Amino acid sequence: MKPSNSIIIPIHNAEKWLNRCMDSLVAQSDTDFEVIAILDSCTDNSKQIALSYKNRLQSLRVYEVEYGRPGATRNIGIQRARTEQIAFLDCDDYYLPHAVAKMKADIYEAPVVTHKVLTQIEGTNIIGDRGFFDNSPWLLGNTYNVQWLRQNNNLFNWLYYGYEDSDFHNQISESLCRENDNFTIRYNADDPFYIQVN
Repeated sequence: MKPSNSIIIPIHNAEKWLNRCMDSLVAQSDTDFEVIAILDSCTDNSKQIALSYKNRLQSLRVYEVEYGRPGATRNIGIQRARTEQIAFLDCDDYYLPHAVAKMKADIYEAPVVTHKVLTQIEGTNIIGDRGFFDNSPWLLGNTYNVQWLRQNNNLFNWLYYGYEDSDFHNQISESLCRENDNFTIRYNADDPFYIQVN
């Protein structure tokens, strides 16, 4: 049986944080997910670290590319996902142990579901309400129906080196508007599961 969720992790020279990120996936209470790690132009030990998790994360797939662009690596994840739903996890951030379980609860809710995000700044935790409709839309804490993304050709502009998530969300908004008059994005105000480290 195929897993229900794909966690896509773009990685570029992340040896300082990658163990924490991957450990948070090993610690998930629900193990029904796959991990797609895309190593982009890494010159440090990121590859060795990622591969060292193969035994602990049975569904881990590791790809190597030489794009130097975060949007291009995320597109590989969208294309390679074998599940109904995807989420993006930055390699310097991590999930709380109930993340996958919360994502699974969203799977049939809407093409996009956004959640609160907990931001860690120098040891303090701040719960943020920034989500899909923030002034600068972001990917963190969102889940996406992968089939819907593919049908609407919602991919990242691979030329962007920054703000690629804003462009991606603009595409999604346009697709949702074309689809019907009611925005089918659900905001889940429950406890956050994504930890952004600043």
